Amino acid sequence: MSQLEEQIVKLCKQRNYKISTAESVTGGLIASIIINVPGASEVINEAYITYSDDSKVKNLSINPALFLSHDIVSERIALEMVKGLRKKTYAEVCIATTGYAGPKSSKGVPVGTVCIGISIEDKVYTAVRLFTGSRNEIRQAAAQFALEETLKYLKG
Repeated sequence: MSQLEEQIVKLCKQRNYKISTAESVTGGLIASIIINVPGASEVINEAYITYSDDSKVKNLSINPALFLSHDIVSERIALEMVKGLRKKTYAEVCIATTGYAGPKSSKGVPVGTVCIGISIEDKVYTAVRLFTGSRNEIRQAAAQFALEETLKYLKG
């Protein structure tokens, strides 16, 4: 456990915020890291592993037509994921991830590309990063990055 997730839980408790996640590439790592913090039950709302396109449509109400015009690993999809998560869960803090951890990617998007979407109340942020390493190293780095960005935006 690092100070990062402890700070997120502390700030959310202070503000009476709930946290929800929709994770594809990170497969539940973000929710798990947050849940490791004692008292996280006061802030965790819901967590979804939306690994498939169908799951993103079913659980986050993403328009399937977007998958035809945007790669699944894109800021646009991360944005739609976090917006759908917010509408579904009403959590003040929403975190969504999509990415390619390998061994393959699609449409020329390199392995290691990760897109995140973060919603803090009514503000929405997206970011893209390229990580290197093994599949699990990329996933761990993506979860860490999403938590760092969440804390940054929580702090304002």
